[in-house]
Amino acid sequence: MQSRGFTLIEIMLVVVLVGIISGLTIAYTNSSITRANFQSAVNELQQDILVTQNYSRNNYMNVTSGIQFETNKYTLFHADLFDEEDPNNKVGNFSNELTFTEINIATPLYFAKYTGIPSASGNIMLTGANDKSATITISSSGVVSTNFN
Repeated sequence: MQSRGFTLIEIMLVVVLVGIISGLTIAYTNSSITRANFQSAVNELQQDILVTQNYSRNNYMNVTSGIQFETNKYTLFHADLFDEEDPNNKVGNFSNELTFTEINIATPLYFAKYTGIPSASGNIMLTGANDKSATITISSSGVVSTNFN
């Protein structure tokens, strides 16, 4: 008489295969989350630069708007001169996983009233976890672009 069912070896093989597939899925998911968090932080900085530029174009608060870059944060301000203590400032902090690696632009960066033309042009390079990097470029005409490396 032949019995039907699964042998212990077959069950163990299925458990091992499910474990391997689960492990690969978790590793891929963690990598995707890290990449998405990095891209989100870089995009947020780019949007903050564009918002600041638009404030100047619209003559918000009848003053120049600008951005001050520091090691692990940046400050958006609305004043003809940057004042770190101004309550209207908006500070953007990066997590420990994201830092400015190079700031090749004069800081604070001002945008001209009505035109949004920057006071300087240059690059801002950022590095995140797992050696992810990005460069935000601000051209002399005020175009802001991002390149993920």
